[in-house]
Amino acid sequence: MVLARYESKAKLLHSFNPGVQTVVMENVERAFTGLAPTLTGVKIAFGVETSETWLMAQIEDLNEYCGTKEKASFEQMLNLSKLLIIQYGYLKITEMMLFFCRLKLGRYGTFYGSVDPMVISKALMTFIEERREYLNKFEREQENRRRADSASKVRSNEMTYSEWIELKWLFNYII
Repeated sequence: MVLARYESKAKLLHSFNPGVQTVVMENVERAFTGLAPTLTGVKIAFGVETSETWLMAQIEDLNEYCGTKEKASFEQMLNLSKLLIIQYGYLKITEMMLFFCRLKLGRYGTFYGSVDPMVISKALMTFIEERREYLNKFEREQENRRRADSASKVRSNEMTYSEWIELKWLFNYII
């Protein structure tokens, strides 16, 4: 599906470059529930290098954004990318973009002196909890809408008391 939708890794990397994080931030529901591929989906469709490259671009963007004295090294970014793909491969890339955007906004703390992969990993655990809560809330709302729709359909087939009184003679006659 990923391959059919994005055709090439270049198209995927372009479509979900770090500059798109603000667009993702504007539509949180779509980030969590949309059709964007997961990290594992990208890995399967285009190879692990593509997943790593995509994640490293997000981390490098964070590296530049933070303006800390010490930046995460290439090795740190590569190792973090590998670990994130293994541990959080089920996350959509839009969810990861939302995470990095929120991280930039200071939602999960700040970096002190350097962009620390451990801080990113810990922040991601907080994000995972927020994600779980959001998806549970979304599911409950969807279920409530389905129930309301079902109830309104049932109500449209119901007979009011006055209608029953009018037709009562017919029911008595048939029995």
